Amino acid sequence: MLFTPKKYGRDWTFVLAVSFYAASLGFGIATVAATFSHFDDFSDKMLFVSGFILGTIIWGALGRSYWTMASEMSADHSSRPPR
Repeated sequence: MLFTPKKYGRDWTFVLAVSFYAASLGFGIATVAATFSHFDDFSDKMLFVSGFILGTIIWGALGRSYWTMASEMSADHSSRPPR
């Protein structure tokens, strides 16, 4: 029960997608900021940048996955009660 994925409605799935996209954008901004940081060693700077690029790709892929999942849901999966 602990590791069972929670079922979210369509609205919450869109919120998750947008938050993952925002995290990906944050990682991208941090990558650009890292290139101008005070690291003296080139290999340290490249390791830092490659880690943040990897984070950007992963968070972006998660956002795209949730966005696709939410787009495929019908209005019946909405978290709001029907009127």
